[in-house]
Amino acid sequence: MHWLMLALLVSPLIAPSLPQVIYGDDGRREPYLSDVPLAIVKATALLSDRRDLQMVDGGYQLRTLTMGQRYNTCNDETFASQPSVEGKCSGFLVAPDLLVSAGHCFLDSGACRQMAIIFDYAFLHSNDNDPTHISPTNVYRCDQLVERVYRPYSDGADYAVIRLDRATDRQPLAIRRAGKIKDDASLMVIGHPLGMPAKISLGTQVVTNDKDQYFVSNSDTYDVSSGSPVIDRVSGLVEGIIVRGEEDFIVTDSGCQRSLVCPSADNCYGEHVVRSTVFAHLITQLTNTY
Repeated sequence: MHWLMLALLVSPLIAPSLPQVIYGDDGRREPYLSDVPLAIVKATALLSDRRDLQMVDGGYQLRTLTMGQRYNTCNDETFASQPSVEGKCSGFLVAPDLLVSAGHCFLDSGACRQMAIIFDYAFLHSNDNDPTHISPTNVYRCDQLVERVYRPYSDGADYAVIRLDRATDRQPLAIRRAGKIKDDASLMVIGHPLGMPAKISLGTQVVTNDKDQYFVSNSDTYDVSSGSPVIDRVSGLVEGIIVRGEEDFIVTDSGCQRSLVCPSADNCYGEHVVRSTVFAHLITQLTNTY
């Protein structure tokens, strides 16, 4: 389903996250199989319904299916056997107690309070076996929906800033606060495509850079990637957040779903990235109170 149609659908708790696609070769990697600093990965989070967490001895267990089961993907689809939670969106820290995501991930403050913000749902090390077992110290709640903007049909702005119920000891991500991303920037995206453990999408590039509020990239991202940070691999700055894009899957003759693959963003819709400069002023105001 295209994002324009999805934007018309609303659930009781949350506006729908918007689907994405694979451009060329699949650039998604596990964090431990990349050279990305661990602190950057640990500043990103899955946003999910609190009901997706089941209390067990020593913490929580995420209620998951395999990605193949949840999305009826073909057996040879990449990551088909990995756990998938019915997540809402992704997000990232910009201050110890401030998290940024996409605006369409929240209908209102009530929807925000139903969220669980889950860190370290990822294969961070080669010996990680069960990322679905979550420590209570890695689960946060939304204390306040500080600001939500959702204007997909006008200037394309789509972002939210939420205050967590307590401060984290994680290193927040630095964001671009002025200026414009370079046309030839080398980028990466970190998030939770299809509700899976965190993936790093490498090889992301700028496709078009002429809009004031957003630019278009060719990042390999999916549903639940909305709110993921798009990061310059050289400077380490967050250039923006994934908010909308192309369709996820196509249905094969055998009835299973396979990822839609575009040779390049010129052949598809592309992935829209709201620029961090759109909300940088708000982060500056909020962090100046510390």
